[in-house]
Amino acid sequence: MDALTEAIVRLLRRQEETEQRLVRIEVALRAAGLLGEASPPVVDSPLAPPVAAAPVGPQAPEPAAVEAVVSQAQLEATEAPQELETEFGLTWVSRIGAVTLLFCAAFLFKYAIEEQWIGPGARVALGVLAGVAALGWGERLWRGRHAVYGQAVSGLGIAVLYVSLYASFGLYHLLPAGAAFVLMAVVTAVAIWLALRYGTAAMAALGLLGGYLTPGLLSTGENRAALLFAYVLVLDAGALWLARTRNWVKFEAFAVVATVVIWGAWFSSYFTPDQQTVVTVFVVLFYALFLMGRKPSTWVAAQLLAVVGLALAWPTNPGPYLVVTLAVSLAGLVWADSKEYSGLALASGFAFWLVYGAWYIGLKVDPIPVGQMFGLLTLVFLCFFAWMPWQVVVRKRSCDKADLVLVSANAIAYYTACYTLLTSGYHGRLGVFTAAMACLYFGLGELLRRKLGEDERGTVPRLLANGIGVALLTLAIPVQFAGYGVTISWAAEGAALIWIGRRTRTARISFLGLAVLGLGFLRFWSVDVWRVLPEGHLLVANTRFVTCVAAMAAFWAAARWIGRGRAALITYLAGHAILFGGLVFEISDWAARFAAGTVRNLESAGISVLMAVYAMALILAGVVTGTRVNRILGLLLIGAVIGKLYLADVFILSLAYRIVAFGVGGVLLMGTSYVYSRHREKIRALWREQTE
Repeated sequence: MDALTEAIVRLLRRQEETEQRLVRIEVALRAAGLLGEASPPVVDSPLAPPVAAAPVGPQAPEPAAVEAVVSQAQLEATEAPQELETEFGLTWVSRIGAVTLLFCAAFLFKYAIEEQWIGPGARVALGVLAGVAALGWGERLWRGRHAVYGQAVSGLGIAVLYVSLYASFGLYHLLPAGAAFVLMAVVTAVAIWLALRYGTAAMAALGLLGGYLTPGLLSTGENRAALLFAYVLVLDAGALWLARTRNWVKFEAFAVVATVVIWGAWFSSYFTPDQQTVVTVFVVLFYALFLMGRKPSTWVAAQLLAVVGLALAWPTNPGPYLVVTLAVSLAGLVWADSKEYSGLALASGFAFWLVYGAWYIGLKVDPIPVGQMFGLLTLVFLCFFAWMPWQVVVRKRSCDKADLVLVSANAIAYYTACYTLLTSGYHGRLGVFTAAMACLYFGLGELLRRKLGEDERGTVPRLLANGIGVALLTLAIPVQFAGYGVTISWAAEGAALIWIGRRTRTARISFLGLAVLGLGFLRFWSVDVWRVLPEGHLLVANTRFVTCVAAMAAFWAAARWIGRGRAALITYLAGHAILFGGLVFEISDWAARFAAGTVRNLESAGISVLMAVYAMALILAGVVTGTRVNRILGLLLIGAVIGKLYLADVFILSLAYRIVAFGVGGVLLMGTSYVYSRHREKIRALWREQTE
């Protein structure tokens, strides 16, 4: 009894607190003029605190303050999210219930068919009547302030009508395809009208889904491309209109995906070469329609899909394909400029060049004349190349990341396409073509410098343009020249770039020079040293050794211009590696020419002697010039000589060559020791100076 009494007291206290809160709200509303005059309710519970009457006269609350309190309360009530229970119990349960009833109707139809209760005509008629009844009931519920529930019932009616009309044609053949098509189009229109009336995207999605499924469900196997695409185009226009007017932006993606699926299904089953014009016209129409979308992703998808569609429509006709695709690409650039969205310009460039590459690889016939093909590709390249100057000079805009990627990708794609096109019949002119492209990008870099200035805003675009120019100029050397001339040219170009970078105090140009020198170094060791020289060539006075000397000179000059630091040291050592490698190969050729059956012995002994002589020369140069790096390098090479003598030569050389190798090596080692003994104080002084 005590427990019950305490529970009753708690309930009474909660009720009284609620009533007092209502009294305060009514007082505030009455003071604001939102309620008529009335005395506050009297609470006669002994537990209730006394209720003060509403203040009157000068003690009444300020209307502005009360209005602010009421407005804040209304705002909080409006912005409060729906309770989870209400959201699930009303919205989701109603939709799940509608789907459940649809399955129930389907199961009932199936059972009625199996038991032969009703004939095909009656089944369809009952389905249509049930659908119409559901629409009527849903409309009544919607008017009766049961909006969410009424929408679910109306959606059930639309679904039942779709199923019934499909059954009338696909299952029972009661209606011809044309009549069923028109009726399902009417159902789609009704669904969209109801969606606008009810303000629900779910109803519109259901109607559009049924509309897109109608051609497949009612297909008779006839190839009517124009009728099919016109129907889908109307549905797409409706979807984009809903996305724009009702802000249902997801319908744009829905329309794009549905169009791709329908077009792909038709193309894989019904496309024939005589329909190329029809396909091209509708591809362009779909492209123009989707450009009207609100989302940039829709524009990008339209650009890519249009180019792919044109490539599939013209697999063996380069002329129409290139002309129409060029027009679509230009349209993408114009639209990107009008919307100030450089991402679409980048998508347009990538779409053209990627799809063109795939199309060209799969081309099964000879293309149009090389001159015409080259002209069309050049026109495309210039259109995308002009994007950045247009934005900077005319639009007065800065360059963003998409612009930078576009200018780089356009150069790579165009050069690759033209190299593939011209390499067979015009290879002798490719070097000039590459150099001309380099000059074009150097000009772009100068234009950007003048228009954007030297600040951070213009530095990156300018350096990118100049970098592309340097890369093309570097590429022009091996394209135009052959053999050892490539390595010499790259070494000379790298040294020149480093000199320019040091004079202009531009570190990025010096880095480009180092990269070009790296290319020359890799080419020398991967290509040049393995070339077979002509029979009877002169020792030392041959193209390979001349290349070694020229490349070594370029590397050492570059190291001198760099000055101090790790980059200078690596460049200097690379020059030594090239010169020493050339000498080793000269020793090998000499041994192969003069040794009779003892090539390996003479070659190994000669290399050991060469290493000792080279080490001695380095140490002497280090002492005379005071350069620590030469002395250390010489000592390292001396260590290599000792290791080679005692770990290799002692086992592989015959006795006579062993005597020569060890004798000459010992003499040179002793000479090296003498140099250090003679100039010990000088070397110590050099260490102290360089350390300080």
